[in-house]
Amino acid sequence: MENIQSILEQATTKTNKIKMLLRLGMTRKQVAEAMGVGYGFVQNVYASVYGVAHPRKFLAERFFFNRTFGVEMEIIHNSKSEVCGALRRSGVECVSESYNHTTRTHWKIVSDASVEGGFEIVSPVLKGREGLDELKKVCDALVGAGAKIKKCCGLHVHLGTDDFKADIRVWKNLYKNYATLESIIDSFMPPSRRDNRFCQSMRVGGWRGKIGSARTLQDLESKITGRSRYFKLNSQSYWRHRTVEFRQHSGSVEFEKVKNWILFCARFVEFSKKNAVQSGEKAELKKFLDSDLINFYDNRAAKFAA
Repeated sequence: MENIQSILEQATTKTNKIKMLLRLGMTRKQVAEAMGVGYGFVQNVYASVYGVAHPRKFLAERFFFNRTFGVEMEIIHNSKSEVCGALRRSGVECVSESYNHTTRTHWKIVSDASVEGGFEIVSPVLKGREGLDELKKVCDALVGAGAKIKKCCGLHVHLGTDDFKADIRVWKNLYKNYATLESIIDSFMPPSRRDNRFCQSMRVGGWRGKIGSARTLQDLESKITGRSRYFKLNSQSYWRHRTVEFRQHSGSVEFEKVKNWILFCARFVEFSKKNAVQSGEKAELKKFLDSDLINFYDNRAAKFAA
């Protein structure tokens, strides 16, 4: 499958390269930056392919993952130094530290009072597919070191918000979409992650009206979460890390599970920038998930329903 670099290195015209990059799912702005050309040039090529009036809507099958992200992985293991050494041997920089909320440029291992018999692995800021490649090294190293998971473990995913910051329209969509789809999302989570004091329901009393009437992000938080971070979708992380945090997923060191949840959350955020789901029906997932993710989460839901 062609990637960005292979397209840029091809001996063909700039116009053909732009068309191929657009087909990968890149936005016009991303293509302009990758090509080192003006946005207007890319827009002219875009219009020749899709038409000037082509709607700017979310296209699930053309999604391009290029957002910054981070993970917090709660695991069960009796030795921080052993796990840290395993990550280092895999080529990943890792340091064992005391408990802190500081974002590092390396992976860190910190204590977590909520994890009985274990601790937390926290990533630096990662980005896109390259970040997923590094995450795979970490997951493989954790499996090799004998890391385990119990019900008390969670997986927290942070996604960067540089493209919308504190825009209340986007945050209202994020809150509304998660609350609306919460029953569907619950169906592919284990029971221990459906009603958990560390990842509480977004569907508080009168949530629709409260979200609709919010004027600022602080106002939205006050009305829905009481400005607590212990909800399935946490916007308190915006004020500390400039991220939105997804706290619901169960702990895991299986790369496919972790990767798919990151991609679910990334697609959910990108969709929510301009769109709101219309109902809590499973069919709404098709508006932002591709067929591979739909099948993956269908199978997860079937497993937990059995």
